[in-house]
Amino acid sequence: MREYWELLKNCTDLGDEINSEYFSDARDLAQTLNISVNTFVERFGDLPRFKNSDVGHPENWGDAVVCKSHGIIFFRLNETLKGALNKYLNAEVF
Repeated sequence: MREYWELLKNCTDLGDEINSEYFSDARDLAQTLNISVNTFVERFGDLPRFKNSDVGHPENWGDAVVCKSHGIIFFRLNETLKGALNKYLNAEVF
């Protein structure tokens, strides 16, 4: 879990901005892939992160994927994450 806590410490907190269908808890994604949350963060933690200036400005999110809210790491469900998951799974469609 060390990698999880390190990433959590270095993520932008979007707060309630992530309360939408377009974000998923890293723990849920890891469970879906049947890997530990630490392994998930090791593999996907280097995806583009949100910047502090993105808070409250969805128009600036671009391809950003990784953020936090209320002490939990979230991943934005966008094409960047989809591509990374497809590559990880070595599948044409996820």
